[in-house]
Amino acid sequence: MPEQAQGRRSQSAGRHRKPGQRKKQVERRPIRAVPAIAGLATIVAAATGAIALHTNDSLAAAAGNPIKPKYKAEGASDVAASLNQLRNSRKAAADRADRERRQTLADLQKQEAERTADLKARATWEASRSAEIAKQEKLAAGIDDRPLVLDRYIKWSLPLAKYRLTGRFGDAGSLWKADHTGLDFAAPTGTKIRSVGEGEIVEAGYSGSYGNRIKVRLEDGTELWYCHMSRYERRSGHVEAGEVIGYVGSTGNSTGPHMHLEVRPDADEPIDPEPWLRDLGLDV
Repeated sequence: MPEQAQGRRSQSAGRHRKPGQRKKQVERRPIRAVPAIAGLATIVAAATGAIALHTNDSLAAAAGNPIKPKYKAEGASDVAASLNQLRNSRKAAADRADRERRQTLADLQKQEAERTADLKARATWEASRSAEIAKQEKLAAGIDDRPLVLDRYIKWSLPLAKYRLTGRFGDAGSLWKADHTGLDFAAPTGTKIRSVGEGEIVEAGYSGSYGNRIKVRLEDGTELWYCHMSRYERRSGHVEAGEVIGYVGSTGNSTGPHMHLEVRPDADEPIDPEPWLRDLGLDV
């Protein structure tokens, strides 16, 4: 018997089994390849890292801390350029709105300045006009500026102290729509107009081409019309001869300041005022 066989028998001879005991069979499992085990470890590690990363991101978001990406995403330069363009557009819009607001404010200030200048100019003109009217009234009243004495001895009075006749009864031409129906006493605006005789004011108001007009009815029923006045001194009631009833103007159909006088006996058709006034002793 060879030596190897004898060695095995000698080793087996040294081992004893108990009666009835079966020989235990040892299951031999095949050993897996190392690459498979390494792949499994990689998958487990990746999954564990993903879970940990997700958990950390959730905790950071809950704490209100922004999550900063570890690496810049692709196209980050394009996003930055878009944001920069948006900021520039907003700034340009804000600058434009500010310019428009400043321009509007400047326009309003200019309009207010122009309105103030107009008001000042008008106030200056009104003051100058009032002074001129006062001056003309003094000239019309005479150098001594003494008022006319109104008493029962004055029966008749010329309507103006100083004047120039610029239109007579029956005149025709481009200045009138029809033949002239009265006598025109030209004088500066604001010159006092006096009642020719004693009577009653029966009408005072604006009357078309006559402008501001006053009608005075005398005791015999004759009506005297005073026309184109700038303003009234009296509008109603009894008046005496020589009493101021209004002021020379250029209202209605008029080419300049004057007083148009009409004489209408029995409030009827007009007659020539010039001979009628002369019959009363008034030289025109």
